[in-house]
Amino acid sequence: MNTEGEALNDEVESLDEQGSYDEAVVVAKKALQVAEQERGFNHPDVATSLNNLAELYDTQELYGQAESLHKRALAIREKAFGPYHPDVATSLNNLALLYKAQSQYALAHIFSKRVSAIWMKGFAADLHKAAISQNDPALLDHAQSHSAQAVHLIAALNDAKEDVREAAASELGKIGDPCAVEPLIAALKDSHYRLRHAAAWALGEIGDPRAVEPLIAALGDSLPPVREAAIHVLVKIGTSAVEPLIALLKDSDRPGHRAAAWALGQIGDPRAVEPLNAALEDSDWFVSQAAAEALVKINAFAKEL
Repeated sequence: MNTEGEALNDEVESLDEQGSYDEAVVVAKKALQVAEQERGFNHPDVATSLNNLAELYDTQELYGQAESLHKRALAIREKAFGPYHPDVATSLNNLALLYKAQSQYALAHIFSKRVSAIWMKGFAADLHKAAISQNDPALLDHAQSHSAQAVHLIAALNDAKEDVREAAASELGKIGDPCAVEPLIAALKDSHYRLRHAAAWALGEIGDPRAVEPLIAALGDSLPPVREAAIHVLVKIGTSAVEPLIALLKDSDRPGHRAAAWALGQIGDPRAVEPLNAALEDSDWFVSQAAAEALVKINAFAKEL
């Protein structure tokens, strides 16, 4: 992409990470216009600009506008690279996430299956090359294990392309192999917030208790989508997160203090009753309100047992 286009895309990323979404959309539209004028309507650089604009709409939950852009980016990439390229996987993954966010799970599953097929085709090709170079056909049998797939995807977490790293994190969540937990925890500190967001959700899919403290730390992330993902994943992990969440509830100086009360109510563990009762007197109205609502939920859970 030309210098102007690259500068515009860098500006989009910076504004996106600052949460200045309206400004970022204006710049992203300009970047798309420049790419189309300089490269033509079907160039891969145009797909990159389309993807950047679509992700901004995703963040603002403007899914109708995002969907058409993601689909156009996918069509350009499939035509330019063929059906099994990593950039095609990125566009497919973006559509899968978009449909999942709208609870259109059947559509999300269709696109997720295509992403998995691309990752596995690339994994098999890499393994085949290794088997030939090492004169070891037995390596090909290794491709059937989840651990082997995870190793391939963990390596992709360090790819130079941010979209590839994000897609790899999402795919690791689907595989669910525990060997991915530590690399995904490390990804929670990545400078690219979409990778942090994807890593949080992937850790939720795996459900390993090792992720609890890093996810609680992620409640202090600078961007709302990452914080929201972290708190929902802590709820999904459930009982292993209760004691750390109670500790967080008691510490008003730590980020996520308010969210802890809400999460404890969603989990419904009776261990949270006493600290939630104490939180009713919290000087922060939002905390005391969340504590009251959480106690109602826990009481309702108890009556159902």
